[in-house]
Amino acid sequence: MKLKILQAFFLLIAITAHSAMAQDFTLPPAIPMQHDHFRTAIRLWGWSRNGKVAYSIEGEMDGTGDYYNEFFIMDMITDEIIFQFDDAISYVFGPPKLKEAIANTMRVHGIESVQSDFLSFPFRKDNFEYDCFVKTEYLPGSEELYDSPEKYDVVVSRNGKNKIIRTNSNPTAFLFGVCGYFMSPFENRVLIVTYNHYLTHGYAAYILSGCHLGVGFE
Repeated sequence: MKLKILQAFFLLIAITAHSAMAQDFTLPPAIPMQHDHFRTAIRLWGWSRNGKVAYSIEGEMDGTGDYYNEFFIMDMITDEIIFQFDDAISYVFGPPKLKEAIANTMRVHGIESVQSDFLSFPFRKDNFEYDCFVKTEYLPGSEELYDSPEKYDVVVSRNGKNKIIRTNSNPTAFLFGVCGYFMSPFENRVLIVTYNHYLTHGYAAYILSGCHLGVGFE
């Protein structure tokens, strides 16, 4: 399976190298995350005009000393990952060598290389006040400091009305929170980053979710 993935990668490089290198394409800045001990960072590569976003997550691997870099294209309407470079490729080539294939893949999905600042909640836009929080629900008798919740919801509020943008049942993490957001330059959408902290070796998982700012608030 890994051999087939590498062969496909080489083919993509061979076909698109000249066109990808011809455009002005630079590695996006790494945005450090603050809720783990593994130097995790997120890079925002670009946005489409129909709800897609390209980003990557990188950091140190727990207990190995190795470094990972995973590139994703996500549909922010469904939160579905529609394209991904897996770890095997990331270990071999690293971010600089991936740029040629990434540039072509972004073009295929209509994603433009436009940078966005990583910002904090709350914020105000078009006379609306937006905030985001994580709501947890525990089974009767559970202790929040020692037990995982039965489920959690990521909730966005707009002038006091709420919208749930992500639900996770039976999570194995213990602590949950909101890191911040990226604002789309083309649509009335944000890409929200939340974290699940596992309390073991300082590990946290970072979850990215799309949110349309104009619909769905009740």
